[in-house]
Amino acid sequence: MLLLATLALSLGLPSPVQQESAVSMEVGPWAVIGPFSHPDPRDVNLKHPVERQLAEMQADKEWDPLQHPLELAGSFLQWKPAVGVHPRGDQAFDVGRFDIARLLGANPGHQAAFLHATIRSSQATQPVVFFGSDDGFVLWLNGERLAARTEVRSANPFEESVVLPLQKGINHLLIEVIQLGGSWAFEMQAQNTVSQTEINQAIRRGVEFIFARQLIDGSWSDRQPRYRNGATALAVYTLLKSGVSPQHPAVLRGLEYLRSSPSEKTYSAGCELMALATLDNPNYLDWIEERADDLISWQGNNGAWAYPEGHWDLSCTQFAMLGLRAATQQGVDVPAKVWKNVIRGTLIAQETVRRKSAVTEKGFIYYRGHPTGATGSMTSAGIAILAIAREQLGERISPSDKSKVDKAIEDGIAWLAREFSLAQNPKRSDGTFFYYWLYGVERIGALLDLEQIGRHHWYDEGAGYLVLSQAPNGSWATPWGDFDTATCFALLFLRRATASAAVTGSSLNANNTHYVTPEKEGALALHIVEGSPLVAWVVPPKNTVVDKVRYFARRKEQPWQEVALGDGNRFACQLEFEEPGLWQIRATATLSSGLVQDSDVLEVDYRTGIRPQDLGYASDSVRNKIPAYRPEVSVSSQLGGNSGNRLVDNGMWSFWACSTNDASPWLEVKLKKKVKAQRILLTQAHTRRLDWDDFPRVRKIALWMNKDKEPTLYTLQNSPANKTVIELPPRSRINFMRIQIQEIEGGELGESAVGFSEIEIQ
Repeated sequence: MLLLATLALSLGLPSPVQQESAVSMEVGPWAVIGPFSHPDPRDVNLKHPVERQLAEMQADKEWDPLQHPLELAGSFLQWKPAVGVHPRGDQAFDVGRFDIARLLGANPGHQAAFLHATIRSSQATQPVVFFGSDDGFVLWLNGERLAARTEVRSANPFEESVVLPLQKGINHLLIEVIQLGGSWAFEMQAQNTVSQTEINQAIRRGVEFIFARQLIDGSWSDRQPRYRNGATALAVYTLLKSGVSPQHPAVLRGLEYLRSSPSEKTYSAGCELMALATLDNPNYLDWIEERADDLISWQGNNGAWAYPEGHWDLSCTQFAMLGLRAATQQGVDVPAKVWKNVIRGTLIAQETVRRKSAVTEKGFIYYRGHPTGATGSMTSAGIAILAIAREQLGERISPSDKSKVDKAIEDGIAWLAREFSLAQNPKRSDGTFFYYWLYGVERIGALLDLEQIGRHHWYDEGAGYLVLSQAPNGSWATPWGDFDTATCFALLFLRRATASAAVTGSSLNANNTHYVTPEKEGALALHIVEGSPLVAWVVPPKNTVVDKVRYFARRKEQPWQEVALGDGNRFACQLEFEEPGLWQIRATATLSSGLVQDSDVLEVDYRTGIRPQDLGYASDSVRNKIPAYRPEVSVSSQLGGNSGNRLVDNGMWSFWACSTNDASPWLEVKLKKKVKAQRILLTQAHTRRLDWDDFPRVRKIALWMNKDKEPTLYTLQNSPANKTVIELPPRSRINFMRIQIQEIEGGELGESAVGFSEIEIQ
């Protein structure tokens, strides 16, 4: 809040703090009336009898709709009280969702209904409010029409925003909600101004989620295998930008995964360059130069970029430009013609507007002729590309190009000001690319040093939305999944104005998570600070003397085991476990009186430091022999689409699992010819830390190789953080394997889906 107030004062605007302290508002009660036939639901100018009452809805005039029924053909239609449900906050305009069909007892059709609320304000003010309608709407304040739109959509309270010019005293808000089909609703939401502390907490939770989504090979799974390195490069970049140490295990493992195989896609290479440049380490300069050379070589004849195969588009071009800009910040020389040519390729993707004016509203299209037309994400991309080209050329830009670029950016910003939305990627009502759109807004805000887009304080509004919409596990997601990339884009947006690092590396300091049991009078308080090792201590109840403290730990549902004895000040200790993940820890204190007192249980997310095998896992796919020998896989059963072929796709993002009723699961792998083999590697399914405690694991297998008549029995590493390595006799050759699962942990065979992520031969 202090940062927002300082920013507002520097711009000569009333700060959120000033507004909150100076103005008090009361909204409601609400009333509803209808339904009214609305034959053409796309016509927002169709008049209804309610609008005759607008003349009575004047500022500073008492008018209660419940006392003013509407006369229709000799009869009266009554206004009814309306109460919204599930408000998203406790501010004046957080009124909840109005289910109009339920309130009126009406079946949805081509109809309209009206909502009225009285707003009482202690002084004249102009609050920004957000709202959404299902479907169209018209909005009046004190008899004056302020906004209207007709569109088939659900009622998202961040769909629209409007400035309400409230007078001191009484104001009247009237909203017509037009129904085109399906549900019929309206919701209003106050502008959600969040504090810096809330933003930092949201970033920290998001970073923890990204940590928990990393796979055993150091990668993140979104859009694999099409973009092998894309999500991983984006995640590493996001972690670094969020304050994570370059020496953090997650960063080191991610970098090793990227190093093991070069990016072959424009998106991936661009993100890779941004991540490497953020490290600001001269040891990575050769890597940066190599990837920058790749991008430069992929630039098309028209100056834009494709995947690099296929048709060029502004999305690929934006990431190429972001990557090359990052490379220049590390001293890489990018030829001027690269920046000059991209201007030409980008300008042809801006829509054409025939009307003439000083400022026209012109968005950008994915590529010229694409059927979606101009969208928010592509308009922000086009603006960002041109801003980077102008920045990089500096005085080398020709007057003609500078004039064209300046005008194109001005027109693009005007389009965004008109279409700005926190409910969707503007002009993409299908919900696609929403978080990508927000990241685009953050980029142009930074590149152009903008605090507002039109009347929208884009960061304040976006941060309020993101903090409010973050899932309990710290994530954001698209309707189709994409947890990794959506959460990264949300974090990159929030991080723009974060004053301090969200998290740090594995070293213990004030930014590491401090766990503590709930405060209870007379209770033994247990404190734990994250790290490797964990640091634990206790605070005894007042007026008690402790002689000894013992610490106990367990994995969920496992027996408790004593793991340490407290010593020194506050009976502190350090705790290390062989397996990372969620651990339950408690302390038991023996008091001088002889009584024994237990603390509450703390659940702690324990992470080990980087291990040699962690870095080795990142490049195992490069050494895996199976894909080159055209494997054929047979399995006893499969759960859904988790087929046996996923065992040999050389990616940890997928897995095979047997059906839950398979009491004797098995798999077979046949190769076209024998392969020299030193070892076999088996990886448990579900290698994300987020999933470790939710699925059973394979404990024992029987393995047949080639023409074995009898199997060899193996006990596996039961932690998904570790691969099981089966060392083979010298000069072994394999063209057939059969594995039968004999024992599992965390479930029962015949009742549980269990399997492997990958089988590898090295």
